[in-house]
Amino acid sequence: MITIVKDGAAQASIIVEQEPTAWFAAEELQTYLFKISGCKLPIKSEFEIEGQTCLFVGSVRWCKHHASCDIDSDSLRYDGFILQSFEQGLIMTSRAGRGILYAVYALLERIGCRWFFAGELGEVIPSLQDIRVEELNLLDNPDFEYRGLTEDACKSSIASWCEEMKETIDWCGKNKINSFHIHWSPASPLEGIDEVVREIKKRGMRYECGGHGGELLLDREWFEHKPHLFREKAGIRVRDGNLCASNEEGIERLVKGAREVMVKHPEIDLLHMWFADVSGGSWCECGSCKDIHPATQQLKVINRIGEGLRQLRPELEIDMPLYHDTVDLNNMTCDPGSNVYGFFAGRERCYAHSMSDDSCQLNQWYNRMLEEAYVKFRGNLCVYGYYADMILFAKLKINIPHIISDDLKHYRKKGIHKVAALMFGKYSWRVYPTNLFVFGKMAWNTNFRYSEGLEEMYERCFPEISNVMMEYQQLIERASYGLLTFCGYSDSTGELSHIPSQPHEFRLKHIEQMARSLRLYRQGFSLLEEHMDTCVGKAGKLLVEEKNILLITIKEAEAIYNRISNFESGGVWR
Repeated sequence: MITIVKDGAAQASIIVEQEPTAWFAAEELQTYLFKISGCKLPIKSEFEIEGQTCLFVGSVRWCKHHASCDIDSDSLRYDGFILQSFEQGLIMTSRAGRGILYAVYALLERIGCRWFFAGELGEVIPSLQDIRVEELNLLDNPDFEYRGLTEDACKSSIASWCEEMKETIDWCGKNKINSFHIHWSPASPLEGIDEVVREIKKRGMRYECGGHGGELLLDREWFEHKPHLFREKAGIRVRDGNLCASNEEGIERLVKGAREVMVKHPEIDLLHMWFADVSGGSWCECGSCKDIHPATQQLKVINRIGEGLRQLRPELEIDMPLYHDTVDLNNMTCDPGSNVYGFFAGRERCYAHSMSDDSCQLNQWYNRMLEEAYVKFRGNLCVYGYYADMILFAKLKINIPHIISDDLKHYRKKGIHKVAALMFGKYSWRVYPTNLFVFGKMAWNTNFRYSEGLEEMYERCFPEISNVMMEYQQLIERASYGLLTFCGYSDSTGELSHIPSQPHEFRLKHIEQMARSLRLYRQGFSLLEEHMDTCVGKAGKLLVEEKNILLITIKEAEAIYNRISNFESGGVWR
């Protein structure tokens, strides 16, 4: 056993490499050991006293030299890490800066710390006078090279948004999410971003920015003088939407705009140049473009932007969103550039079934599109999940851990190395903590047993009623699948609040499914109400918040149910 603290007194020192992420990792170790025991371990840059227990925090090469021991790092992959005991104490190391941080958090988890969701309410810290850990020889690698979250940009108070971002980025570091995307139009300034980027960078994470609105780098004021730069629709040049993909001047203006963004924001690691977010598509129909598939039009423009950025910074990546009218690449006739990867965003897929479920015809189609994208982008592909999308799910409480687990296992089996998920700030944490927790764990290790993880979450967060909360979780999961069965729809479903017209027989079947889901939500609400006086402190606050979210869910679900139940004769919805 390695003794770190005994009777509240330090028995070890933290020895850290002089590298920013390693130093932050050492400070995190010091902070949490103090929260656990009340004892503040010293942080040193050099090994001073022979025979003293030391906790080494640094790169593989540095630890080998300063700890004077062998470290078998040949099997490390991506930002994997090593926890290794040796005669003088313990080594926390990786080839990647953020991997060193993950090693520190892995040690703290072995001591009993947990970070189930963002913010103080999601943190569980044990109280111990003695801190001892067993002899360790652990090498842990991720299943996916990049594991990302997309968060929406500030839309209200800058101060509150920054605090939300800090809490989420902090959770990301502790749950090994290594890439953070702030979604905002590249053509617009974003206040408060510097403070948020510092939090991303000090954890060694990849900083992604940009999103829908990339077409706005072509200034709309040019339309009056040069309408030919803009797309044509139904024989008329229009100001909105994307540009004309056959117009060299328009493309060059976009390239110039993207380069200006990167000069102004050199901290960006990946630029998302997504175009107009229109379900039916927004590409050009002029004489030169009308026979060119939207995916080809988009990739032609993205490749030019990618080439312009590579001349500026050779390592910089850019992505092509495979989304709406560009998700089907069968008719795409050009190849992606070397720094362009595919971003597969099947928003209209069915979330009641996993992507590996052959019984779902809708997801079978998306699977074929995914396989085609994998081939076209030579494996350089990220798959995007809308697991915490309050718009898609119409603000309803939706728990789909089984779907997330099966999806990520499926993607790994397909050879995909990048996965990401969308969320919307504090509301997503309040409504979809289960989904985000399972995504974070499964993105690192697809063998993670999510059921056991959720059991532990409820045991640690709701110790008085953990069995009740597991029953509640199962009720919500069953209710979710009843609402999300999109695979039988005769038209694509953008979100729960906009369900398209259906044939009479299918409509009646879905109405009954929704009625069952409503009954399950109400049953869950009654279960929470029964135990409102049982929990105190943090658990009590969480229970009140859960009850309020479920009340919103029931009201929203009732509205959807009533809308689709109100139909005219002849099988047409109003």
